Amino acid sequence: KHLDVGIRTTELVRTNTTDRDGNGDFCFKVNGQEVTNATLEGQRIYKVSVNVVNKNGNASEASYTGYKLIDVLAACGITDYTTVKVIANDGYESELTAEQAASEYTLIAIEKDKELGEDGTIWVAPCLETSSSAYCKLVVEIIAE
Repeated sequence: KHLDVGIRTTELVRTNTTDRDGNGDFCFKVNGQEVTNATLEGQRIYKVSVNVVNKNGNASEASYTGYKLIDVLAACGITDYTTVKVIANDGYESELTAEQAASEYTLIAIEKDKELGEDGTIWVAPCLETSSSAYCKLVVEIIAE
């Protein structure tokens, strides 16, 4: 799928693997439940490439590879929520609406630009959002309420 949103171009591609040899181990919590590689085994992996033009007119690209947030929540038995809070290991928090969380372009990314998260952390990447404050790196916990 290909979608143009304002100054942002987003492309979602289904893939079977990440760009690295072997998937890195990751671990985070969803409503207190530990989620690891084994929890998501068999889930589809997606890659989203995002092109952004900043206020100075400079273009940059980032690629996120991982699982759709909505699929991860469903794998944890969570289907009813109004907000999703994302918490990083440094205490930073970001909150997504139910609509943002349900978007097929919002990923639980195990890789960004072919790099794994530090210490098994992940990224939450709502790739249709124009504000970087909606993105969160070093994620260790997700709370859907």
